[in-house]
Amino acid sequence: MVRFVEVIIETLYKKILGKEISERSAQFLSGSNTVFIGLILAKIMGTILVLHVTNIEGKDALGAYSLMLAASMLLIIPYLLGIDTAMVHYGSLEEDKRGKIIATTYVMVTALILIFTAVFLRFSAQIADLVDYERWIFEWAVVLSVLAALSTLFEKTIQIFALAKPLSIIKILDTAAALATFIPLNMIWDSTFSAFFVAICVGHTVAGLYGFTFGVRERGWKIDPKWSSTLIQYGKFSALSGLFAWVLFFSDRMIINHFLGIGQVGVYYIYYMAAVGIVSGFAIQAAITMMFPMVSQMDGREMMDVYRKMNHVLPIFLIITYPIIILSEFLILRFVKDEISMQWELMLLFALMGCVYATNRLYSWFLSAEGKTGIRTVSMITGIIAVMNFVLNWFMVQKWGIEGVVVATTLVFALSVTMFYTVIPKVLEQDSGPGDGPHHPGSGRRKIPGSVGGRDRYMTGYRQGSGYRMRSERGGFGRNGAYGRPGGPSPDRGRGRAFS
Repeated sequence: MVRFVEVIIETLYKKILGKEISERSAQFLSGSNTVFIGLILAKIMGTILVLHVTNIEGKDALGAYSLMLAASMLLIIPYLLGIDTAMVHYGSLEEDKRGKIIATTYVMVTALILIFTAVFLRFSAQIADLVDYERWIFEWAVVLSVLAALSTLFEKTIQIFALAKPLSIIKILDTAAALATFIPLNMIWDSTFSAFFVAICVGHTVAGLYGFTFGVRERGWKIDPKWSSTLIQYGKFSALSGLFAWVLFFSDRMIINHFLGIGQVGVYYIYYMAAVGIVSGFAIQAAITMMFPMVSQMDGREMMDVYRKMNHVLPIFLIITYPIIILSEFLILRFVKDEISMQWELMLLFALMGCVYATNRLYSWFLSAEGKTGIRTVSMITGIIAVMNFVLNWFMVQKWGIEGVVVATTLVFALSVTMFYTVIPKVLEQDSGPGDGPHHPGSGRRKIPGSVGGRDRYMTGYRQGSGYRMRSERGGFGRNGAYGRPGGPSPDRGRGRAFS
């Protein structure tokens, strides 16, 4: 299976980049494929578990779970405030100070979790009424977000050390532990949904403890107050971007719940999971895995050449992806046919949204690879389309129901694709000088303050081989695989968990 993935990525590499794969790139692919296979296994187990719960408890339970995810995604932002992203950044660059950085981050995040959790639980009734939630759903979301935040933090700790195998293990551990917990609990408890919730919590806990072991064994583990302001200054931009990403990717569920009820949230979620969470996510992840590290080392002229070739390949990719998404929807809906009916109109609309979503994500990651200017541009576009998406969803759901939400989201993604398509050449034209990657020791426009020894601050070597991988800033919750915390330079961060 690993070799199959490598062959596909190597073929795309040659087609888009127009050259044979280098030894360093091959080493990079070997490491990244380990993570990729871990994601696939975790996604399969997670999908089976979600579908089983849906068949037993019904679409209302699935809707409640989807609303928990949406609330947890929002709550996790003040818990972390982007400090975890700052920890990865500075921990990768300041190797001799990693112990202080990790210890300071852990203390700050723990304090934030304690403070905000107390506030959320104290005013849970008022907050639940404000967002049209049942109180128990919001309170369970608080518990889930705390565990997810800690699991995310400890997974980011592994990213500091850039170890491929442990990153794969932590993803599988999360889902495998949840599945192993769910099976016996489901046999002895009357409530399948309660067993499912506890199982997810156990999965986050086990995965978090595994990641925690990497942090505490780092030398020089000492709290340093001087790092606090530095981490906050870096993290605040990630937190703001995370808020934009939440509005873009998760506010739709709350809007549907407000106007159509919790059962329709479950219907929306199952279609979305099949179209975007499974097929589009993995398809585009393969492209990003292949391109991002190498593109990050290129100057503007080289990136422009890749951009043109990418646009030639993209239509073929979308033509292939569209029927695959429909097939995924068909198989999943067949599995839950007693609870959620198969509607071809919705299947076609979600398949289209999945394709546009994939294009949006590919362009946003490509522009982020340009450097500081690219990241700022991506954040600006994300903020604009997030507001537009919320407004369109609010009005169109009242007139056309779920179909209106899908159409609105598809239109907004299409607009963002148009914006990226127009902006990318202009940004690359300004970036005519050499970059600061390993092959470009110059000091061109893409030089990012904070890089060390001529190495781009987003690049770090896998210890499995000497290749490089892109620091994707993966996180907890998310749409493209579950529980990938939003934030960072892209409107859609890498995804780590299997229950999305």
